[in-house]
Amino acid sequence: MEHAPTWLINSFIYLSAAVIAVPLSQALGLGSIIGYLVAVIAIGPWGLGLVTNVTDILHFAEFGVVLMLFLVGLELEPKRLWSLRRPIFGWGLAQVIGCAVALFGVALAFGYDWRIALVAGLGLSLSSTAIALQVLGERNLLPTSSGQVARAGNKDSAAMQTLAKALNSAEVKAFIAEKYQGAVVPAF
Repeated sequence: MEHAPTWLINSFIYLSAAVIAVPLSQALGLGSIIGYLVAVIAIGPWGLGLVTNVTDILHFAEFGVVLMLFLVGLELEPKRLWSLRRPIFGWGLAQVIGCAVALFGVALAFGYDWRIALVAGLGLSLSSTAIALQVLGERNLLPTSSGQVARAGNKDSAAMQTLAKALNSAEVKAFIAEKYQGAVVPAF
């Protein structure tokens, strides 16, 4: 009997871990996001080591981001976005800048290079809306006015553009290649 392809085995591992960890996390009242994070840590290279090829992990993560952006696009209504432009661009921008500065400072305090700290701070600050939307959905708060503003102001497309621009800079690419022994940063 032939061996199953790697992508099929990895898919089975990812789905099995999620099916086990997410219900346990929800039963403990922690929410599904924590369950997914625990599942990934448990099966990853620094956990049980069930999935060790970082390139394969990256491909699955990219696929997940594409699916998430697709779902966000399905829910986005231009008319609602236009009516909520002031709260989105006012408070949304304040949230992104505040989180990015705070996370940048924390990364610098832990001794990371400023370039890595900047990319990490921007990436984590821009991903906060996706987590907030999941939590609001689990608590049935999306129909409220705050939930509508959060849904319309999802910044995930801005996150992808910001990180792509940061990773495309020659200085950051050279730093990553030097720091991580020839690692290649794909062009976006």
